[in-house]
Amino acid sequence: MFAPMSDEELIRHSDLVIVGEWLGQSSLAIDSTRLELGVIRIGEVLKGSPGAAVALVPCPAPDAPRSSSDLRFKRGDAGVWFLRKHPRIAGAFVLDHPQRFVAGPPARIDALRRQLGQHKPAS
Repeated sequence: MFAPMSDEELIRHSDLVIVGEWLGQSSLAIDSTRLELGVIRIGEVLKGSPGAAVALVPCPAPDAPRSSSDLRFKRGDAGVWFLRKHPRIAGAFVLDHPQRFVAGPPARIDALRRQLGQHKPAS
């Protein structure tokens, strides 16, 4: 069960807010540890440090048992992503609430830009 958050709360509790597209996910093996990473292509940074081309998000393996709290995305999911820094994996981000991804019409994205002080219209 997730408690609803306002846009203001999402913005305040996010380290990186981007307009981007989910490219997919892949397994990564480091020593004996396997990690499943999702990749979001960054189209525009609304909050946070610009410069990266992608954001990495640890996620459940596609063949792992599903939990009701798992958030799963499919290739091509595009919109605004409200990301928090991962507490243990440097350079990775957390998607821990369904409202952290907003697939909305351009007007919804423009409204979020205005809240963040951006004025570039959606394309």
